Amino acid sequence: MWSSPLFWRTFTVYTVLTLLAVGAFTSVIANRLQRAATERVQLRLLDLALVLKNDVLPALRDGPTEEFRRWVQITGRQHRVRLSVISGDGAVVAVSQGDPEIVPNQLDADDVRVALEKSEGVALGTDPRTGESELRVATRIGSPVRPLGFVRASLPSSVVDAEVGSVQRWIWLTAVALTVLGLASTYLVLRRIVLPIQRLTHAAREMASGNVEQNVVVDSHDELRTLAESFNATSRELAERIQLLRRKTADVEEESERLETVLGAMIEGVVAIDADEKIIFANAAARRMLGRKEGNLVGRPIWEAVFNADVQAVVRRGLSSGEDDVPRDFVELQLSQPDSRVAVVTRRLPGEPSPGIVLLMHDVTELRRLENVRTEFVQNVSHELKTPLALIRMNTETLLDWALDDPDENRTLLNNVLEQCDGLNNLIQDLLQLARIDSDRDAFDLRPVPVDDVVEATVEEFVPMATAKGITLATDPAPANVTVQADDGGLATIVKNLLSNALHYTPADGRILVRWRTDGDTAVIEVEDSGIGIAPEDQKRIFERFFRVDKARSRDEGGTGLGLAIVKHLTQQFSGAVSVASEVDAGSMFTVRLPLS
Repeated sequence: MWSSPLFWRTFTVYTVLTLLAVGAFTSVIANRLQRAATERVQLRLLDLALVLKNDVLPALRDGPTEEFRRWVQITGRQHRVRLSVISGDGAVVAVSQGDPEIVPNQLDADDVRVALEKSEGVALGTDPRTGESELRVATRIGSPVRPLGFVRASLPSSVVDAEVGSVQRWIWLTAVALTVLGLASTYLVLRRIVLPIQRLTHAAREMASGNVEQNVVVDSHDELRTLAESFNATSRELAERIQLLRRKTADVEEESERLETVLGAMIEGVVAIDADEKIIFANAAARRMLGRKEGNLVGRPIWEAVFNADVQAVVRRGLSSGEDDVPRDFVELQLSQPDSRVAVVTRRLPGEPSPGIVLLMHDVTELRRLENVRTEFVQNVSHELKTPLALIRMNTETLLDWALDDPDENRTLLNNVLEQCDGLNNLIQDLLQLARIDSDRDAFDLRPVPVDDVVEATVEEFVPMATAKGITLATDPAPANVTVQADDGGLATIVKNLLSNALHYTPADGRILVRWRTDGDTAVIEVEDSGIGIAPEDQKRIFERFFRVDKARSRDEGGTGLGLAIVKHLTQQFSGAVSVASEVDAGSMFTVRLPLS
C-alpha cells in the first residue's frame, strides 16, 4: 500500500482539504476568542474603575492625602493592575505604582479624552516608568463640562497578550488533535478501499505474466467483493482454456521449432512475407544479407525493415503474380554492402488466395568477386606478358633479318632478349609463389623464427645493391631477441620484397632503415625509406596484384608488380597484417605486424 499512487493521491487530497478546513475554522474561532479575551480584560478593568469611583470622589473634591495615596497603592496590588487617579485638569494625583509627580498631564491621553466625551474610554498607552505598552480603561467622575476627575485601570500589553495567547494555544492544540484524528480516519478508510484494489492489480499483473490461476480474497461486503469474485471466476475459466490450448498446440509448436531450427541453420536466407507485406519469419542468414543482424524483423513491414527498393519491388511483384507466373529465375540484387551481391527468388505460400510469399536468398558476393579477380588476373597477366614477348619477338626478328652477322648488334639484341626472359621468369616465379600462398596454408612450416637472424641476413644480401646505387641501408634492431610464429622462408621473402621495393623507389643519396621491436603480444618490423613516396589515393591499392605507383620506373627496374601483394598474402598466412604510411617526396614506411611465438 505504501507504493500505491491511488492511495497517496487520495490521501494527499483529503489531507489538504482537512488542513484547509481545520485551518480556516481554527482561524475564525481563534480571532473570535482573541477578541472575546481582550473584551473580557477591558470589562474587568472597567468594572474595577467603576467600583472605585465613589472611593476616590472625596479625594478629588477635597484633595488627596497621604493615606489616600497608600490606599491606591494597596488597591492596585490587590487587583494586580495599575491604578491612576487623575484630576479634572489632567494632573495625576495618585498612582498605585511609581511617583505621581513624574507622570505628565493626562488630559490629552486617548483614554481620558474619550472618557471625557463618553464617560468611559479604552485606549493603548505607554507606561511612563518602563516605556512598556499598556491597555488603559478610564472612567469619568462628574459632568463632561466640569469633570472632577478620572479613574484609570491599566494592564501591560504583555499580560493581555499572555492571556490571549493561552486561549490561542488551547485552540491550536485542539485543531492539531482534530487534524490528526481526521487524517487517521482518512487513512483507515482509504486503506480499506485501496488494499483490495492492490490485490486485484497484483493478481491481474500475475495473470498478464502467465500465472493465470489467481484467487483474490476481499473481506468487505460491498462492490469490491463482488468484483473480486468475478475476477476469481474469470481467472479459473481462463486457466482451464489455456491448459486446453496448450495441449492442442503442443504438437504444432514442436513441429514449428524443428522447422525453425532447420531454417535457422541454413546458409541461404529465408524470409516469409504475408499478403500485407509484413515479415512473418526471417532466419539469421537473411538478417545478415539484409544488413539487419540486430533487432527483430518479425511483424514489421518489408519497406520499414529493409531500406532497399529492389527488394521491395521483388516482394510486390511476387505478391501480385499468379500461381503460373511466379518468377522462377534468380534476380541478382545489391543489398547491405556496396560490393555484396545476392541472388533472390520468390515462391508463393500455399493457399487460395495466397497468404504471402517466401524469399530465398543466396549470397553470391564471393562468387562474383572471384570472377572479377579471375578476369582482372587474366587481363593483368596478359598485359604483363605481352610487353616482354613483343620485345623478344622484335629482337628475334631483327636478328633474323639482318643483325645476326653483326657481332656488336647481335650481342646487344641477345642481351635484351635475355633480360626480358629474366623478367618473364621473375613474373612466373612470383605468380607461382602467390598461387602457393593462396592454395594451401599447410604449405608453410609455421614455427618460432628469430626475427633478428632473418632480417639481418636479408639486409646483408641487399647491402651491395644499395651501395651500388648510392643508398645507405642500415638496421636498428630491438634490444632483445624477437621471435615470431612464421615460416623462415616466408619471413625472409617479406623482408626481401619490402627492401626491393624500397630500393626501386629511393633515389641516390637516399636512406633505408630497417628496425624491429615488440608491441604487446606482436612483433613489429618497419622498413622506412626516403624515396618518392606514395600518393594517398594510391596507398589504398598498393597491395593489389600488378599495381604500380610508377609503372615505367618499375618495369625499368625489373619489378613484376607482385612483390607487395606477396607481402600482404604471406603476412595474412602468418596471422599478421601489413600497412603503409607515406607522403609524396618524403618517403614511405611499411609496417609488418606478426604474433609473437
